[in-house]
Amino acid sequence: MLAYPQPAAQYSDDALRQALSDAMLPQLASRLDDHDAWSQKLSGGEQQRLAIARVLLKKPQWIFADEATAALGELAENTLYGKLQAHVCAVGGGMVSIAHRPSVAAFHSKQWVLEKLPEGAAARYELKESALPPAGMT
Repeated sequence: MLAYPQPAAQYSDDALRQALSDAMLPQLASRLDDHDAWSQKLSGGEQQRLAIARVLLKKPQWIFADEATAALGELAENTLYGKLQAHVCAVGGGMVSIAHRPSVAAFHSKQWVLEKLPEGAAARYELKESALPPAGMT
């Protein structure tokens, strides 16, 4: 489950456990070899943290997150986004998020908004850079 789509044998047990711990799922560290219907066993928040654990395990240069923390509380969201941000900074990459929560803006340097164009325009929407809310404004 954690190493998907690669085989788990590609990673050490320590690396797998560390990714789970970093994603706030230490309770799963003892179940690395268990096969189960995880999509039915894990809550929405746990599934989102598992996806973040995969990212932290695989260490990509770029992270594209679509409502990655929508099922999490603000503290967990801040903790996990902080880890993702620290990772992309360390590897010289970047992170693009799609989110409805304004609290995610604190982890980004730019914000874009899709604005609906008037009826009859050549396109339906226009992508515009928008000012980020001031730090602490949620």
